[in-house]
Amino acid sequence: MAKGSQSTDRASIRSLTDIVNVGKSIAADLSRIGVREPQQLIGRDPWQLYHKVCAHDRVVHDPCLLDALMSAVDYMNGKPPKKWWLFTAQRKRVYGERLQTMALRSVTPRRASRTKKRRGQSATA
Repeated sequence: MAKGSQSTDRASIRSLTDIVNVGKSIAADLSRIGVREPQQLIGRDPWQLYHKVCAHDRVVHDPCLLDALMSAVDYMNGKPPKKWWLFTAQRKRVYGERLQTMALRSVTPRRASRTKKRRGQSATA
């Protein structure tokens, strides 16, 4: 089946990258959290998938990843394919507060890097 196909026969999809809006990078993100088959997206919660990827990678990923996951899950649940950016308004409405809280929690103060030469050390040490 072609990536942009209107067909709703999801059983023929063999690879995550066959799903609209899922390229090598997002397929790798999903694989890191144990989602290796397209059918594993059926019935899944995109927020939980996004949260798992962020937790695994120990970073809050760009919210556009959540848009792409919403698109992929929607598609695998039988909806027609849609571009990921068509999910942005829905993501902001449904997950906006959660994303903001998640981003705020991930911000931790970091110590300034010590680029100054310590007394008694050479610049090549």
